Amino acid sequence: MKKHKSHTHMFKKTAIIIVTLVFSFSMQAQISQTIKTTVAGYPKSISNYKKLAGFIKRDFDNDHDKAAAIYVWIAENIAYDVKAFLGKKKSFTYSYKTLAEKALKEKQHQEKMVQTVFKSKKAVCEGYSGLYKQLCDLTDVNCVIISGDSKTMLSDIGRMPDRSTHAWNAVKIDGKWHLVDATWGAGSVDFGRKKFVKNYSDSYFFTNPEIFFLNHYPKNTDWLFTEKTKKDFSKLPLFHSNYIGLGLELILPTSGVITKAPNKKIKFKIKTKKNIKDLSFGFTKDKYATKIAAERKGDFLVFEIPATHKKSGYLTVYYLNKALISFKIDI
Repeated sequence: MKKHKSHTHMFKKTAIIIVTLVFSFSMQAQISQTIKTTVAGYPKSISNYKKLAGFIKRDFDNDHDKAAAIYVWIAENIAYDVKAFLGKKKSFTYSYKTLAEKALKEKQHQEKMVQTVFKSKKAVCEGYSGLYKQLCDLTDVNCVIISGDSKTMLSDIGRMPDRSTHAWNAVKIDGKWHLVDATWGAGSVDFGRKKFVKNYSDSYFFTNPEIFFLNHYPKNTDWLFTEKTKKDFSKLPLFHSNYIGLGLELILPTSGVITKAPNKKIKFKIKTKKNIKDLSFGFTKDKYATKIAAERKGDFLVFEIPATHKKSGYLTVYYLNKALISFKIDI
């Protein structure tokens, strides 16, 4: 008799800043308003996820639209379960004699977990990705669950991606795989208040793999879809949710870990055509942010941040008092 234990994967976000990570590149296929309106019209009290799959299969006739409708429904209706995350991790332990029995028990567990998520309207990433796959399976969309590491906290800057902290999905349409993360599409968590902050976004539906990589590193690197390494991932800064829609592209610093500050200054260069003026910065333990005097040079904003007596800790750049990018200081 063999035994197996399956751990629930939970994904943590920083306690001081909303951290749904987003970027200025062409990230994803936008989901049409028609799809969103159709999904919004579904009954609020659907008894089980199989009935929801029936609505989606009835209303959409191609795999892209079905995948999009599933993403919209989950991201709009499932809240991140902060209490479950903060509580003791649960595990699913079972025994089996044959591989067929093992597969059956795992399938039954998955279906039970997904129905619990559907009824409670709460989940951690395992629940989001599990429900997404179940709905895809029921609507004949080719989908898999991917597990791996994520960059969500200040302490993740400079850390190698060697943990299993998150789960997401990939969908295959017309022979091509597309990346999906309904957890982060739903919103984010303010752990200071221990509350989920609903903030629906299309940003993690069919995301450009080069951009998805900036905060996701799969256990199986076949799901990267880009020629990047663990070291590349560890060096990335932490990009925050306010980055979305601003048309920003960070040029300098080139690493999320700042080890040098010539003349005790950290140089920044950001590509943007937008008229961004209200930038500020703050180091670890600073009570107040300090205003930045940025200079426009063509398509770039350039500025310097003094690093006097700042040899370690974290630095965050803000726009309109909301976090944009964070760096680790190790000078």
